[in-house]
Amino acid sequence: MNGEASVLLEGPATEPAFADIRTHIEAAYDDSTLYDTNLKEAYARWYADWLDRLRAFIGDDQPRPAGGRTLLVVAQCGSERAPVVGQALYFEIDKRIERVSAIDAEVHLLLFDQLPASPRAALAARGTARHALRGKVQAIDARSGAAEINTDWFVDRGFVLHRAPRPFRPALSAGKQQVTVEIERPLIEQFEYEFGPPDKWVPELGPEELSDDEAGEAWSLVLGLIPEHESEAVVASRQDGAVQHQSWLPLLEYSPDSGSYILLSRGRRRRDG
Repeated sequence: MNGEASVLLEGPATEPAFADIRTHIEAAYDDSTLYDTNLKEAYARWYADWLDRLRAFIGDDQPRPAGGRTLLVVAQCGSERAPVVGQALYFEIDKRIERVSAIDAEVHLLLFDQLPASPRAALAARGTARHALRGKVQAIDARSGAAEINTDWFVDRGFVLHRAPRPFRPALSAGKQQVTVEIERPLIEQFEYEFGPPDKWVPELGPEELSDDEAGEAWSLVLGLIPEHESEAVVASRQDGAVQHQSWLPLLEYSPDSGSYILLSRGRRRRDG
């Protein structure tokens, strides 16, 4: 049974259409089995396999990121020594990056002798960074900012690493939030980072349209699914008798094109070799 759409059939119970429906329901019942909690892992595997076949059917053969979101911090260390395991690092990020601690984002710190010319240049040269470290978000303040921060290091507004004085009382920049990260270990792995919104599939609408003037609603024939970035389709909805169009807009990401050396990657994939 499909709970998202339905058709109302009315007529005598002896109509052939009702006999076909009853036969279909009986066949579905005979083929069904009771849910077995011992097979929960198998059910998940079967569902994942089905999704893989569906992706192949629609031509979506792009590899999926192997890891979750990553805060990538690129900074110049100069003659400074690098943070060590257990020490804390402070920096500021845009307030548009919400709930960083809630999404369990890893933090990757790349330190260069000289700051690369651009964030994309830094990503291209990440294998030559003098120090690469992994950390986890320890504290975040998106409100007025803490008066005093307990940290060993900080990255300034020019993306240069410094030893933090004691006490450390930074002035919070407008539109920013404070983040403190604990260094966990050296970052030995090499990753490819995913930026920008993931592909989403949207319906390709046909030229025909069905309308219900009494209800003030309209429907278009769905021809198939196409990637969102290739679609120029619009969603039409009626409100107060007027048709309003809403374009599908790309998801805002804190990407290398923003010019910032503190980036948010939506996924990461370990690089071979």
